[in-house]
Amino acid sequence: MLSTKSLVVLVLILAAVLVWLPRKSVEARLLVEAPPKAVWAMLTDTGNYATWNPIFVGVSGDMLPGGELALDMKLEDGQLSQITVTVDAMIEYQSIRQSAGVPGILTAHHEWSLEPAKEGTLVVQRETYRGVGVLFYDPAYVELLYAEGLRNLRANLQMLKRSLRRF
Repeated sequence: MLSTKSLVVLVLILAAVLVWLPRKSVEARLLVEAPPKAVWAMLTDTGNYATWNPIFVGVSGDMLPGGELALDMKLEDGQLSQITVTVDAMIEYQSIRQSAGVPGILTAHHEWSLEPAKEGTLVVQRETYRGVGVLFYDPAYVELLYAEGLRNLRANLQMLKRSLRRF
């Protein structure tokens, strides 16, 4: 039979494993025929997210390192949920890292990555979920919406490019 002390240690180890080991990730990537500077401008213009982003249909706040953004997130069932994310780091024209959630329960670590390419910019959007909540959460719909958002982003940049040629 286990002693009380051994049982407590075992429970604490099990809790730590359940909190920190579960992990799921989603990723979408797309080559966009625009330079990183143009893609960056669209990603950091939070007032226009609704024109191209199918999952974050409303964004309040400025995208600045250390800042917070209030996001209206479209859930799988079509309902909206407001979440707050922290902008953890930004490297101009290269990457944006954000995080949200309750540590141990469910956290999301999101990154935009811009990689210059001969034909434009490879845009990568990835998110990693951690915590015990991962055991009950299927982010597959997020990956589909991220891919759709990248296609919309590319289309918006193409429209912008065409409209600038007219002037």
